[in-house]
Amino acid sequence: MWAIFSTALEGFDACEERPAPAVHPYGKASTMTYLLALLIPLLAGWSLAASEALFREEQRPGVFRGTAGMVLLLAITAAGALLATGGILWILRVIPSSAVIVIIAGGGWLGFTGSNQLHINATGAINRLVVGIAGLMILYGLTWWFLPPPAPVVDF
Repeated sequence: MWAIFSTALEGFDACEERPAPAVHPYGKASTMTYLLALLIPLLAGWSLAASEALFREEQRPGVFRGTAGMVLLLAITAAGALLATGGILWILRVIPSSAVIVIIAGGGWLGFTGSNQLHINATGAINRLVVGIAGLMILYGLTWWFLPPPAPVVDF
């Protein structure tokens, strides 16, 4: 039995010097990073609640009426979802903490709840949808072009 363990441990030195754990490549995130990380899911939840209210309406106003209006609403909602996904990917790459889940969930919940509290009619939902997606567009451009995350460190 000892022969099996001695051959398995051959060449292993218990005092062998091991490399120190790598420092996180992103360093410390700034306050502005956390603020933008809160605004992205807040606006995503805001526009999600507005589009959900529009999908629920039987008589949609203006351009969203009929089959062509439903396709347009689906396209606008898909564009907002892509912007929100890009923003959330930025958040996950920039903030090196597990608190990022709380920020994303809390911001999304605050945005969804705030948009639902302001819901009166479908016309207001269109306004909230446009404001939410415009805000996501601005934040997407701001974060990816002016505050890009550092390249990931790949070490093979």
